[in-house]
Amino acid sequence: MDYRGFLDGPGGTAVAGHFIPDGQLPPDELTWTAAQGPYIVLGNTFVNSGQALTIEPGTEVRFIGGTAGPQDRWVRASLRINGKLDAQGTEGNEILFTSAAATPVQGDWESILFYDSADDTSIITYSRLEYAYNGIWCQGASPTISHNDIVGVPGDYYHDHFIGLRLESGCLSTVTDNLVTGFHNTYIPSSHGGCALYIHNSAPTITGNTISESTWGIRIFGNDDAPVAVNPVITGNQIVDNRYWTIQVGGDGHATYNPQPQFNHNIITTSYTDSGYLAVRAKDFGDAENTVFDFHNNWWGTADPEAIGALIYDWNDDTYNSPVVDFSGYLDDAGGSPVPGTQVHGGVLSGADLNWTAAASPYLILGRIKVAAGTTLAIE
Repeated sequence: MDYRGFLDGPGGTAVAGHFIPDGQLPPDELTWTAAQGPYIVLGNTFVNSGQALTIEPGTEVRFIGGTAGPQDRWVRASLRINGKLDAQGTEGNEILFTSAAATPVQGDWESILFYDSADDTSIITYSRLEYAYNGIWCQGASPTISHNDIVGVPGDYYHDHFIGLRLESGCLSTVTDNLVTGFHNTYIPSSHGGCALYIHNSAPTITGNTISESTWGIRIFGNDDAPVAVNPVITGNQIVDNRYWTIQVGGDGHATYNPQPQFNHNIITTSYTDSGYLAVRAKDFGDAENTVFDFHNNWWGTADPEAIGALIYDWNDDTYNSPVVDFSGYLDDAGGSPVPGTQVHGGVLSGADLNWTAAASPYLILGRIKVAAGTTLAIE
């Protein structure tokens, strides 16, 4: 419904402002500029297939909405993309997406949502998103997402579960050099906490981002609905100062659909000591003992392998449901070098790990190991 031009009272005059109506974006509103802003989005505005919305640097976009809870998503305003979004700010002249409320709070507006039909050449860069429920949300689409600040406000939000960046249903986005921070719900964090980066049945490339100050830093899940192999590559990020589990990886109990993320050259640390904190929590996997995650060459805040192992819940803690997290090659400092030595990760030994030689010794065993039936561990 297009109710632009609404009056300030009976028999009054039209309220001033550049309002964008609910429903399909009008054809005369396909370029948003700083000079014509701020734009006030009045509902769920759709960029339809065949349309392209361009948002120029320095433009301010405000969304109306409410904060009545997660079931009221259609009450909150949003920008929903079935066509193309070209939102390219510049450094020092960013695009702002924010709440229209006089006193904004987290969850005032819904998200910038890319549907599966959206043009994958869509881009959002050098922007700031604040007070959103789901920030940027990709449902099968794969826009480029870079150099954005996606910012939450930590607090007690009862049942609300806010997410900064939500990548689902086959998203293959390249996500680089963003700040995603502040998605922490203090109300029972273990079940209602916020999440900076949520990946479900998708395989994005995540590089050079700062992911911080959230209940969960990164959550990755896969199941039999996945249209792609769930193997995100997460490299060179600062995943720091998250409160509950920095990284969670969950399967659905079936080996065929297990996620297989790769985490390399990241900083994975926290300064918090919240109860139940883990750097990595992996669970609900089929064939857990033969599933190994590549977590090589990360800095964990310590070069003590026993201390690192205590931060990880994997096959060493649950041989039935949890896969092996291979953190061998752990660094000696942030941006440092792999600690030298021959390191053997936990789990079922295979390949070269079944032959231990004097020349390669000493061996450092990083967890519980298993010599499977029909194999032989040879030690010189």
